[in-house]
Amino acid sequence: MSHSHVTTAIVLFAAGLGTASAQNFGPWGDPQRVDAIDTDAAEGCPIEAPDGLSLYFASNGAATGAQGKLDIWRAHRAAVQAPWSAVENLGAPVNTPEFDYCPTPLADGGLLYVSSQQTPDDCFPGDTPPPPPAGGPSAGDIFATQENPANVWSAPVNLGCYPDGPNTPGAEFSPSRVETAQGTFLFFSSNGYPDSQGQDIYMSQMMDDGTVTAGVRVAELSTPADDRMPNVRADGLEIVFSSNRAGGTAFDQDIYFATRADTHSAWSAPQPIDNAAINTTASETRSSLSADGTRLYFGRKINADDPGDVFVATREPTAPPANVPITAGFTGAWYDPAQSGHGIFIEVLPGNQMLAWWFTFNPDGTQQAWFGNVGAIDGDTATIDAIQTAGGRWIPNFDPANVTNPAWGRLVITFTDCNHGRVDFTSSVAGYGQGHMDLVRITQPEGLSCP
Repeated sequence: MSHSHVTTAIVLFAAGLGTASAQNFGPWGDPQRVDAIDTDAAEGCPIEAPDGLSLYFASNGAATGAQGKLDIWRAHRAAVQAPWSAVENLGAPVNTPEFDYCPTPLADGGLLYVSSQQTPDDCFPGDTPPPPPAGGPSAGDIFATQENPANVWSAPVNLGCYPDGPNTPGAEFSPSRVETAQGTFLFFSSNGYPDSQGQDIYMSQMMDDGTVTAGVRVAELSTPADDRMPNVRADGLEIVFSSNRAGGTAFDQDIYFATRADTHSAWSAPQPIDNAAINTTASETRSSLSADGTRLYFGRKINADDPGDVFVATREPTAPPANVPITAGFTGAWYDPAQSGHGIFIEVLPGNQMLAWWFTFNPDGTQQAWFGNVGAIDGDTATIDAIQTAGGRWIPNFDPANVTNPAWGRLVITFTDCNHGRVDFTSSVAGYGQGHMDLVRITQPEGLSCP
């Protein structure tokens, strides 16, 4: 097979910036088997379409339309609370005589998935796909295809081979696209990179011209254990994946999750989902979140001989903590303990005004950056049109005539109690983007009480 890189003409897969906002959620309820797709065959790799009206999954069932060793199927429903329809096989060219799995449907009718099919541009050396491991499919590459209004799929396109693309001679799993203010990114797992420690979590960028960069290992999510099959919530602030980091064998897979304050930030330390009915002594794999974050799908195998079934759990959104009125007692120094080394000094002034200066660094980390201003307080919210002073010099070379105060952007500061707050930012200066940082108090000036 050829190892040449083929530019991927999938510009549509990087189109449109997502606008979903972060939410708070309650605990996950106990999962239920998705009986509508359950058979005696293997079912796994479940994921909802972004509109919640289709459920895609992989199965080796022999129902009408079956193509190969493992195929991608889907069911539909008229509304989110309606029952699923009979399943349908996606057919050729998506499904082949080989293993086709880990589907990820996109809002624009596109589909990302993994296939062990033999193609001139696949990344596995030789002319035959690798043999499948016990209990799993052969290693495959990530492909992209598009469904037209007549429900016909375009010829699948390989996303490219390392170092020019995300695929490797190893095994890739579970592509998950997320659109952020910083660009469109593809999360997946792989064991084929030079720095892989088994299956690890990687992130590529999907460029405007349709090409996809090689993956970069997400260190805070990956361990020497088997960390695989990631799926990112639509707002980019929560990720779920499977890992055996707490188990003794490759079979001991549980579902882990991590969150982040904004799409600029690193992920939190992954934790297993705290529900004994979700993470069991069985193997739970390829978890995925509905677009609104209220439904969690995953596959489960009771033991190595069990073909596997699909389950779903639900949770309810919860209201965020209410903001409190801003008083003089909020004066002090504030920072995010997860990002120690920069922070904000706040002084609440008479006349419902706030002075706030953020002492931080420029986007590439080459020098310090300070920005802030005085802004108005309206009840529980302070809005500051920040400037970033420039042109100054150390004495004796300081010349006030050289000092300028170009606009940096806007800071919106709120507090939920006397020791916790949040700054939302939107910058017009290249590289800073938009997002938020959680705030924890460092100092409390003497004589200023916070109710």
